[in-house]
Amino acid sequence: MARNHQVAARFFFCIALLLFVMLAACSEDPAEPVNNPPHSPRNPLPADSTTADVDTVLHWEASDPEGDPLTFDVHFGTTDPPPAVSNNQSEKMYDPGTLEYGEKYLWKIVSKDDHGHETAGPLWMFTTGANQAPSEPINPDPANDAVDQPISPQLGWDDCTDPEGDPIQYDIYLDVVSPVTTKVDSNLSASTWNVGPLDYGTKYYWRVVAMDFGIKYNILRSLEKKGCNILVLPAGTDSETINKLEPQGLFLSNGPGDPEAVTYAVDTIRQQIDKRPIFGICLGLRNSHQFRGRQRWTGNILCGQRL
Repeated sequence: MARNHQVAARFFFCIALLLFVMLAACSEDPAEPVNNPPHSPRNPLPADSTTADVDTVLHWEASDPEGDPLTFDVHFGTTDPPPAVSNNQSEKMYDPGTLEYGEKYLWKIVSKDDHGHETAGPLWMFTTGANQAPSEPINPDPANDAVDQPISPQLGWDDCTDPEGDPIQYDIYLDVVSPVTTKVDSNLSASTWNVGPLDYGTKYYWRVVAMDFGIKYNILRSLEKKGCNILVLPAGTDSETINKLEPQGLFLSNGPGDPEAVTYAVDTIRQQIDKRPIFGICLGLRNSHQFRGRQRWTGNILCGQRL
């Protein structure tokens, strides 16, 4: 009888011990799951190593293994590595504004989750296309081979268009021989030009050349961000017209061109140099040096060289 009691006691002791172990195991906290960093950003638009428009907007795809919400740091520019231009944004896109023509741009995206993890994507690259020439001047007035014209006619043609919407100016060539090489006026904004008096009974040849104005719109936007109220004038604007506008400063744009061929601009700068602050880049800076008789040009834009 006593032996049966001992067996029963041992049985209940084992049951109690088993229950204690089970309860102890259930009371322990479950292991925290491991949180993984985001996947690498992918599928860039523009695609890597392609040509893009100057008004392109950057897009990309990104995801997280656990579906955590993501934010992004955007690195973008023309240097390697590109600088950070936006931090902690939630959108999978970035608008850098209108870019420069024919420029190589680098960009990279860093994906970040809400657990402190981040994954940097690869370095992507694209190049913007070159600036295109304006359309050809057409529909001349007087028409080609016209006869019995007045000796002081008004020459006209259809307004040209530019693929990028750049401002257009015109150069006029007129001569009694063909091909026409004599330029008689330049930097016109209107598609008409008054000529004369010409010689009676003489055959004249004329030609119109349409050209981009030559200023980069990123320059204008940068000045506007600094609080400047900008008025863009034709390159051939004379000093008297500028004086009537009473600007607080005069910016000389980047070109394109050779300062030796734009003597009219040098003359205007000479008349403006003591009237108001003048600054410029590229061709504009070179023109400002031309009026001082410098054939070679130097300039430190970062230091703001005084003319």
